[in-house]
Amino acid sequence: MAALGLDAAQGDPLGVLAVTESGFSSAAWRIARVGLPTTIIQEGSYLCYALAPNLVALL
Repeated sequence: MAALGLDAAQGDPLGVLAVTESGFSSAAWRIARVGLPTTIIQEGSYLCYALAPNLVALL
């Protein structure tokens, strides 16, 4: 199990990893291909415009 790290997003003022919406979507696709039951844990966060579009891309 791992926490969903949306703070890794490009445009996050505190992040340095710069993961794009496409990157989150690609990660989700790879997780889905494993074919195992999956739970997504979204931890508390702070307000940042990049959070919502990246969460949608992942889902």
